[in-house]
Amino acid sequence: MATPPNGPAPRAKQPFGEFIEGYRGQLRHLFEERASCDALNAERGIPPFVLDRMREVDPLSVYIPEVHGGRGGSIREGLAV
Repeated sequence: MATPPNGPAPRAKQPFGEFIEGYRGQLRHLFEERASCDALNAERGIPPFVLDRMREVDPLSVYIPEVHGGRGGSIREGLAV
């Protein structure tokens, strides 16, 4: 797997099933345990801490080719996210 000269280092690609379950678990934790759904519904937008935790899993990496540091996933994987 080649990377551009100044591009990101490739990371180990975990199986998609593990990736999506980790992402779903993170979302479940954020919206069911950490943040009160009622409080989130009363506010406009998503609080910054929720967005930060969602980004930790890097869900958009599914759409980025592997040579640029993403997962290089299929359309099916992108739709699952």
